Amino acid sequence: MLIISNPNAGNRQGPDFIRQHVTWFIDEFMPPTVVPEVKQTTKEGDAGAFALEYIRQNARKDRVTILVSGGDTTIHEIIQHVESSLQTKTDLPRVDIALLPMGTANALYYSEFPPERTEDICKTFDPRVQRRLATLDKETRGNLLSLSALCSDLPSTPLTIARSSIYDAKGTLSASVFSVVVVSSCTSEAIPLNYPLRLILALHAVILHEAEALRHTHPGLERFKIAAMQNITRWSSATLQLPDGYSIYNPVTHSFEETVSGSSTTLEGPFAYFLSTVNVDRLELAFNITPLASTLPAVEPGFEIIVVRPVKDPSINGTDEAARQAFATKVGAVLMVAYQQGAHVKWRYGNDGQPVGFDDSDGGFLVEYLRAPSWVWVPASRPNLVQWHILTIWPGG
Repeated sequence: MLIISNPNAGNRQGPDFIRQHVTWFIDEFMPPTVVPEVKQTTKEGDAGAFALEYIRQNARKDRVTILVSGGDTTIHEIIQHVESSLQTKTDLPRVDIALLPMGTANALYYSEFPPERTEDICKTFDPRVQRRLATLDKETRGNLLSLSALCSDLPSTPLTIARSSIYDAKGTLSASVFSVVVVSSCTSEAIPLNYPLRLILALHAVILHEAEALRHTHPGLERFKIAAMQNITRWSSATLQLPDGYSIYNPVTHSFEETVSGSSTTLEGPFAYFLSTVNVDRLELAFNITPLASTLPAVEPGFEIIVVRPVKDPSINGTDEAARQAFATKVGAVLMVAYQQGAHVKWRYGNDGQPVGFDDSDGGFLVEYLRAPSWVWVPASRPNLVQWHILTIWPGG
């Protein structure tokens, strides 16, 4: 077993957590043939390089395990490095990934092991593991759920990886990124993995970009809220192209309705908010921005897409600063109501254009919730950002 530890992730408690809780846990519940090797990152790129080296060294084995102590960025780096470096995967071992949620948001971990289901999840573990977890405090127990599933030899969850391709105005491929957070950007397609790596696509790229500058002064989740409020009047001039067979959520019937075959669609901007996720229903512990990923899961791999467009608001006319300021309160409402178990997907416009609950109006819905196997984002004017790598799509690209 390889343990990759990012000591700078989150509140920087990862190395101590491994020493205090993980080493003995592995010794107690994993077979004696499993000898953990800990590698600690010191710079960007280390996590991916460690994982790739370990997979190549064990290419003849049927199965290898990597335990990652870090956050979503660390997981992204590993997937990006492995996917872009290996030309063929036919002769590779199965790679099992277990997570220790030592990052800031830990969207992957909390989507797979939501805190509200901890007790039910623990009941699925080996009885010996259950008894040991019962002796630990709540926080420690919650951080060991992924490792406990591994030690109990439970089936892993095959997840989806996304590939994003950035083209310039001449149609030339300028970048191809695996396992990224994609926002207001590029061509993307969802690919089922043959080993259980995972990825998130979410959060506004500008928010992430500017939140990074706040990391030292605001190391916790609050920096994302600060960045969101600083950019809440920013709209993106672009078009979103959706393929044949995409579906749209109907809050009235609580179901996704597939579009008629042959009906590819272009959604016109401006966009006040756009995000696309795979594998996750949240971007942090309680921020359930794509809640239907877990409560109404898709049958086939694909993207959960959240769109908020001013054109849907009957009280907004124009795109001037006054319109942006007026609409900002509604975007803020979407983001805040997402903390209420994803209730934003059913919020409507009231008679005065203000956001109200599902039962308080028969007006249109604030959020367009879509599902699609791919999408194309074409910026109309100013360049748009892509994340997790911060890349730029220039006008015409």
